[in-house]
Amino acid sequence: MSKALLLISTFLFALPSCDSAHGDHHEEKATTDARVSTAIVQILPSSLVLADPAIRTDNFIANEIASISMGEVLEKASHKGKWADLKADLNRIKNSLKVTRIEGTDMAKITVASSEKISGKKIINDLIDAYLEIREDFEFSTSHATLVALDNELIAQSNLVQDHRKELTVLIQQYGIPYFDHIPNPLGKAELELYTEARKDLAALQSKAAMAKAQLQVAGDDEATRKKLTAQIKLLDLQFEALAKITDERQDDSISLALKQSNYTSAKDQYEQAVALLHKMKMKQQETRVALPMPLNAMIVRQKPN
Repeated sequence: MSKALLLISTFLFALPSCDSAHGDHHEEKATTDARVSTAIVQILPSSLVLADPAIRTDNFIANEIASISMGEVLEKASHKGKWADLKADLNRIKNSLKVTRIEGTDMAKITVASSEKISGKKIINDLIDAYLEIREDFEFSTSHATLVALDNELIAQSNLVQDHRKELTVLIQQYGIPYFDHIPNPLGKAELELYTEARKDLAALQSKAAMAKAQLQVAGDDEATRKKLTAQIKLLDLQFEALAKITDERQDDSISLALKQSNYTSAKDQYEQAVALLHKMKMKQQETRVALPMPLNAMIVRQKPN
């Protein structure tokens, strides 16, 4: 009888209680939750080109966030983290990895499940390292290409400045005029004034001749007066012919000098604009050259993977 009671008691103790099963269920759920690692990162456009606020677009942020879970970053992360040596299942990692943008920001949430082979924390850290290395290579090559392009453009602009300077120098030598930066040149001003004065004198002679001819008509039989007026009219006609010739010549001079003024002003403006642009390009080149070796800051980890 005592042996039978002992066996029953042993059997009852061996049976799991409802409370024990319930506790095991919670423990298993907690373990499953702990197997998911989470991190929050912020993407920064940091290259000389992408740093321009006008290029800091939603498309850029969205594309960079999406690239974290793409093949190139995953492959580099796998290689850098030696996932193959840990016997990690790359397909399982791909399927469990989620990178989602936090709406309205330049931040993303990265989640991935751990396994017996590799922890989620290590996966996320390897992904971040791989992304930063790829971005650094891209940023450097982009900035370097920008600098090379600026160097070539600077050479071409320097040559253009020299060409404009030669054209301006030829005009200065031909016209015998000085060159002053940003000061209008009075080329042709004196000639225009002389032409204007000649036109006024010519008009005055015409008036005098007309008045003398009118007086001659009313002189009547006064021979002395008629003789005097006739001589005066003849002199005025001769003066008018001579001054008309001078006026025509001065008109031609004024037109020629006006054309020269136009050519000179155009050449001067082109030269000064080319010099101003060359100065801006030199400043941009120096900024790019200084910024090229600066350390990259492409990502900020706002929440480290757990």
